[in-house]
Amino acid sequence: MILSSKRMNDKEFRRMVAEAMDSLPDSIAERLLNVAVIVQDAPDEDIMEEMGLEDDLELLGLYQGQSLLDRSFSDTVVFPDEILLYKRAIEYHCSETGESVKKAVRDTIIHEIGHHFGFSEEELSEMGLE
Repeated sequence: MILSSKRMNDKEFRRMVAEAMDSLPDSIAERLLNVAVIVQDAPDEDIMEEMGLEDDLELLGLYQGQSLLDRSFSDTVVFPDEILLYKRAIEYHCSETGESVKKAVRDTIIHEIGHHFGFSEEELSEMGLE
């Protein structure tokens, strides 16, 4: 699929990610100490296959890790959980809907943080966080 030539540069996109993270309430941010936010152009083939996706523009973000609800005190976490943001899909979605990239970045981060807290897709949808 061909995207508009008006792609945002990586530095500007990462700035929006940093602003979105900085805008989170302290009560949320303090629970993200072992969560890395990673920007990728698109999901890799393994993720596409695992999620049963045909088009890499379908997925704006992905939480990879063990939710806080599924952890116990005896768990030792070596690697940080990850929130993956897919730049091409976010840009494409925004060009199709007219939504601002800044809003889509923040909405996607909040959605993936919801998974970190243990909410399912259905529960996030019920809360208006699709």
